[in-house]
Parts: sequence; C-alpha cells; structure tokens
Amino acid sequence: MPPPPPPQPPPPPPPPPAAPPLSARRLPLPPSHPPPTSLLLAPPSSPARALALLFPDSSAHLFPSLPSSATGASASSPAPTPVPSPLAAAACFALLLPSSHLLFLSAHPSPASPAVHLRAYSLAPAPAFPRFAPSPLSFKRHASASVLPLRELPFGLGVRLAGGVNAVALLSLAAAQIWVLAPKFATDGRTVELHKCAVVELEPARPVYAMEVAMGRLLLGEAGGVRVFPLRGLMKGGKEKQGKKEGVGAAGRKSVQRKNGMINWLVVPVRRGIHGGGGEGDAVSTCKLTTLRVKQSSGSYCPFLLASQNDDHNSKGSVELLKLEKAVSIHPFSKNKFLVLDSYGLLHVFSLSTMEVGSGAARKQYSENIQTYRLDYPMKVQLSAVFPSSSIKMQIFWVSDGGHSVHVMSALDIESTNGNDDGVIGERKLATIQLSAIEAIFTSERVQDIVPISKDSVLILGQGNMFLYGTS
Repeated sequence: MPPPPPPQPPPPPPPPPAAPPLSARRLPLPPSHPPPTSLLLAPPSSPARALALLFPDSSAHLFPSLPSSATGASASSPAPTPVPSPLAAAACFALLLPSSHLLFLSAHPSPASPAVHLRAYSLAPAPAFPRFAPSPLSFKRHASASVLPLRELPFGLGVRLAGGVNAVALLSLAAAQIWVLAPKFATDGRTVELHKCAVVELEPARPVYAMEVAMGRLLLGEAGGVRVFPLRGLMKGGKEKQGKKEGVGAAGRKSVQRKNGMINWLVVPVRRGIHGGGGEGDAVSTCKLTTLRVKQSSGSYCPFLLASQNDDHNSKGSVELLKLEKAVSIHPFSKNKFLVLDSYGLLHVFSLSTMEVGSGAARKQYSENIQTYRLDYPMKVQLSAVFPSSSIKMQIFWVSDGGHSVHVMSALDIESTNGNDDGVIGERKLATIQLSAIEAIFTSERVQDIVPISKDSVLILGQGNMFLYGTS
C-alpha cells in the first residue's frame, strides 16, 4: 500500500481588497499672498465641516463649510471670516455640546502685556447664513468683547492649543504648564466662559513636541513615546470651596466635590453656582472653584517599540536612547487607538484602555494600559492624516513625505497577539497588521498639509491650491 500523501500547506491568505476608484477635484481658495501653509479642520463629530486656513503671517481664514468646486458656485459659497494677525500659529477648534456650537480659539502675544491673549469665533449649528462671528470671552469674572488676556499665564516663546469636545488644552512653555479648560456658553448665548479644571505641571526633562485632545484623553508627544491623561480624571479632580458670606457660619465654608465629569466620552463642564435667583452668567457665587494640579510624570507613559529595551524614563541610558526619536504628531484611529508619527518619519499605533484605580468616588483615579506597534513602510513620513473609525477590520489613512506625493494606505486588523493584558508594558510585537499602499497621488505642487474629511477622503493643501481626493 503506498504511503499517505504528505499534508498540504494551508491556502494563502486572500488578497487585499481592490482599490476603489479615486476621484479628485480642486477647491477654490480666496486670493492671498503669501498662500496658506496649513489647515485646521473641525472635530469629526461636528455637524459642520468647518475649515481654517493658516497663513505664514500669523493670520487665518475661517470657512463654515468646505468651499464648493462647482462651476459658478463661488457666489453661493460661504464667505470666509478673516482672523487678523497675530495668530501665533496657536489655534484649535472645539465642539461645545449639547448646543453643537463650534468654537475657534486662537492665542497670541501682546506688546502691552506678557500674558497669553485669547480670541474666540463661534459658529451656530444651523444658522440661516452660516458664518463665524467673534465671541466675547470670560475667565474668572474677567470678560472681554474681543481679546481676553490670561494674566496668570505668560506667552513667552510660544504656546500650543488643542481642542476636542467640550475641552481645550493650552500649553505655555514659559509657565511650564498645561491648562485644561472647559468652555461653555453663558446665558446670553454669546459669551464663552472658560473654566480652568486642571493644571499639568511640566518637567524640564520631558519636553512636549505634540499635544492632542481626542477620544476623552489628553495626549502628549514626548521624546521616545507618548504620555496619556484620561480627561475623566482631569475634569473631575477639583473641589468647590464655599467662601465666607455675611450671616454664613462655618457650615457654609465646607468643601463639596465638583460635578465635572464625562458622559459617553464627552466632557461635561461644571455649572457655576447661582445666588439670588440671577442668571448663570450674572451670578455672584459664594463657591470658589479650585483647580486640580498634577505632575507631567503622573500620566501613563509608553515608549516607542524601538525604545522599549529600557522603560526607565529617568535613567541616563534611557534618556540617551529616547533622544533619538520624538512623537511629533498624534491622530486618533478609533476610540482606543492612535496613530503617532515620530521625528524619524516612522509610524506607530498606540492601543489604549482606561482603567479605574483607587477606592471611593472622591479618590477614584484613572490610568491607561498601553500597547504599541510599529508600522513598517519604506517612506520617511512627514505628514499623516486619518479619520477616526469604529471599524477594526480595515483602516484607511494618508501619508506624505512632504514632497509631491501622497500615499493612500490600508491597515488590516490592528490587534495584539501577545496576550499581555495585565497592564505591564513588556515585549511588544507587530501583530497581524497587513499594511499596504492602495493608491499613490502625485501633485504638481509641494504638499503643505493633509487633513481627513471622512474615512475615505482627504484635503491636500499645495502651494496655492487645495484639492479634495476621495476613494468613493
């Protein structure tokens, strides 16, 4: 009897899905000199696809929606709102819920004061004539109809702004602090009140190269990795102390826990106390809001895959290793995954999961279990764009080397295979990630910036022109 045939090898994996057809159209830009150099897009959850064009002279143009490319549509396209210089390249969008107002916030210096000066522009959710309009600002009972100085925060060499849903982070290098602010509209429907919920004390040994507020987290790009703060803990941390008032004894000076928190990953700011039946914006409250203060090192830190041989961020050998690469760009992939670009042009995926630690509602704290993966691709990436998606099967994102090309990438099944879920950052492996380029876009102009419009479309800013590319 002949021997049985040898076992057959398993069938090869199915080929990646065919690339959908790619469409392109040019979007008109207002005449300007010099041309814009970067883009800001409203948060993905915003009902309006608002856009900000940032210019090298520190000014900006705000569009309530994407400019139309249809012939003869320029007259019907919404006119942009100019934001005068200086903008200082520090600006962000923030979505205010439940009102669905979109807020554009910018920071700049002033010759008359060393403080950070803020300006705000708001867009109503469904106006008859959509247009950004200047909004008065209020902070700690100080209000301004145009420019609001934050006297406690120096501008110094520069600041950073990052915004999300009901939350704004403001970083000052001179103060070595990050303020976590909760913006909300006053009862007049126009004034934007800023409430300082937390302060992150920065450390000289840990410079910050990128900052992002997304998916209920504050993420800091540092040398060699990313540090994560759950916004839930920052927004709930402070207390209210009742001030002394005539006729009020010691019982009126007790401390009560703040009501700041999150609902379905949306930050909910605290409401001011109301005294004498007045409106919220005009109330004379006897409660003094304190601010939670945390150190930068208290956030969850995770190094890149290449730097994982030594996780001691304070040792001399680790510092020398971590100087080699810096997290310079952070984009949310999904609720718990983020795409990070380092200074070497390499892409990394960070997978996060929030854990509650501590006992009791008053002392409850939050930490992150983080895993990292490196995406190997033969390009020194300078720009990246990804639209957050709940899909775990395939994610499309866009990368560019800052030259004359943009690559459309697909990543399949970004999941862990090492089974390490005990919160300890140990050995990390690139697991079941099929990375491939499904399309290449070549442009006649050098690519200045790319921002995602949807999960399969992107805006590409050239040297004077803007194009919309989509795969559907």
